[in-house]
Amino acid sequence: MNPITPEEYAKAVAHCVEIAQQGTGGGRVMAQVLLSAYNGDHFQLDITDLCSLDSSNYPFAVTVIRGRYEVRREPQEVIPNGSEIFRELWGQWKRLELVERAKRSCPDCDGGRIYKDDNDEVGVECSRCGGAGRICACGRQ
Repeated sequence: MNPITPEEYAKAVAHCVEIAQQGTGGGRVMAQVLLSAYNGDHFQLDITDLCSLDSSNYPFAVTVIRGRYEVRREPQEVIPNGSEIFRELWGQWKRLELVERAKRSCPDCDGGRIYKDDNDEVGVECSRCGGAGRICACGRQ
């Protein structure tokens, strides 16, 4: 197996970022790959999720994983504006963060707000989840 070059790693990171910025199933998986390589203390890849990538995207994910090890550089360092892009990905995919992963959607609200009717555009903050829209297995925030 040939080692991953810095150029291959950078190309794979850039490709995976494009996919991760989409709110799709593939985007979720690529976000896990990238954010795990970026900060493994906060994000961890569920390896079985790689099975949901199509055959054209899977090699890019594997190249990011191998590149992180073989090139010895963090993924945000190999693309332009990487730090900013990865902060945005973190915000977009916060629910994948380890402390959030075990939580489930709040059954009492719609994303943290409770609406009186279809015409209510503001709603009120859900008291069960405190407006987070997600609760832990115990039923609280």
